[in-house]
Amino acid sequence: MVIETDDAVVKLKVDGQVVEASIKDLKRLYGQEASLTRKSQEAAQIKQRAEESGAKYVAGLESLLERAKEQAAPYANINFLALTKDPNVSSEELAALSDAANKAFDNVRYLETELDGVIKTANEQRQQQLMVAAKEAIKVLSDPKTGIPGWNEQLYNDIRRIAVDSGMNEQVVNEMVDPTAFKILHMAMQYQKGKQAVSKTKKVDKTP
Repeated sequence: MVIETDDAVVKLKVDGQVVEASIKDLKRLYGQEASLTRKSQEAAQIKQRAEESGAKYVAGLESLLERAKEQAAPYANINFLALTKDPNVSSEELAALSDAANKAFDNVRYLETELDGVIKTANEQRQQQLMVAAKEAIKVLSDPKTGIPGWNEQLYNDIRRIAVDSGMNEQVVNEMVDPTAFKILHMAMQYQKGKQAVSKTKKVDKTP
């Protein structure tokens, strides 16, 4: 007889400890994944919209900088010293040309400085946000009610390893600070261990 009822209890090793769980509980944990996934996606969408807004601003500055460089390029080839000695060029024309060149080069320098500042500020803000989010994630995950039982550095590394082994980008995993994402991965890990435990407890009744 194959043991597959919802009330069947299996033993599995979770976070270094042997615990008992019913098939019903394992199914319930697995069923919560959809809800957690949806919440995680909603949070990711909000973050994505903010990042897209910043990316558009940077892209706009880059476009303006390229245009400014194109406009300044012709002035870079002008020999102003030679023009001062050219009798066909009046002092007024030379002054106007010099003024236009200075404005073009100033525009390029301004946009370069602005773009560098925006990128630097964005990177600093991102790092600060990651640090704040990481602290909040640790707080949530360590909480007995809202977190993951037995949350510690070892469990964090185990979840990271599983995520990378499953095909997730390592940098993305290292910067992951969403508690929901960790819960999903942890439940997936528990479910996988539960399936393996169930398969080991299946027995066939050979009684005639």
